[in-house]
Amino acid sequence: MRSSSIFQIAALTVGAILLIVLVVNYNFSAAVTAFSRLKLFYIVLATLSFLAYTFLRFLPWAFIIRQSSIKMGFLRSFLMMQAYFDMSVISFLFQFVSLRYLDRFKKNARLFSGSIIISTGLTSFFALILMVMLTSVLISVYIPYIIALAAIFYLFMSLIGREGLLRLIVGKLRKFNSKFKSAIIRTSLRYLNVLRKTRSFLSQRDILIETLAFLPALFFENLIIYFTLIAFNQNISIFSVIFFFSIADIIGIISFLPLAIGALDISFVGFLTGLGVPGIIALSTLLIYRFFMNLILPILGYSCLMSLDFLTRKNLLDINNK
Repeated sequence: MRSSSIFQIAALTVGAILLIVLVVNYNFSAAVTAFSRLKLFYIVLATLSFLAYTFLRFLPWAFIIRQSSIKMGFLRSFLMMQAYFDMSVISFLFQFVSLRYLDRFKKNARLFSGSIIISTGLTSFFALILMVMLTSVLISVYIPYIIALAAIFYLFMSLIGREGLLRLIVGKLRKFNSKFKSAIIRTSLRYLNVLRKTRSFLSQRDILIETLAFLPALFFENLIIYFTLIAFNQNISIFSVIFFFSIADIIGIISFLPLAIGALDISFVGFLTGLGVPGIIALSTLLIYRFFMNLILPILGYSCLMSLDFLTRKNLLDINNK
């Protein structure tokens, strides 16, 4: 069995154990009572926030596609963006499924696909850190820790770009390769050298713009949680919700668990209960969030993949008819 498969099984096992802990402590009768008292108007607002989130993610996508000199129509680009983000919540490999369509618009698209995955993953993580930094000032808590986080953020930003991060990575890999003579390292070096020649990596300025472009989408993602809490009669500051949910999201990313399963859940429920939210309300809020993000989004992403196939076949038929 491959080591990657072993890691995935181990990660899923850990996540499953964490979820079991949550389920065992979930009072279903109390949950039914809480749901029966929901303010439906705020659930509608949460749904609208979810829709805004799905559309606003197009901003960083459109920017990086343009910077990569890939020319495609708006509709096709939007469908590909939805497939890229939505299917990736099922498996990281699904990102490549959507990005394989790039070879219709750009030579060496596989290389650009790699740079897009690196860029969107990195800048969405940076956007989370930036969101935590901004809201920490607004709610005036943990500011000393956030100053340290800002320093780390600045350090990362100073390394990113064609002339910074790429040189550093290539230099480190060469040193490792000279010691260990690894086939994987040699392959990585070849890939990175081609990326350097094709200038597929974005500059520091581009990375910063893409990071900022993620912020509107993240804001509306947090509004899903905020309006759901209000629907459960829990009035918590929007800035507190953004701050603590963003930290939970960062913990989930760092855990490397698929869908951040278990890690994000326990972290965020712990934060909410610490703010005085009853445990059953915290779990129910998280359940609604998971319903939107891990059920509705993959269905939307699958539909977009099907639409891309339809559009591709239709265009090819039009070309053949001409």
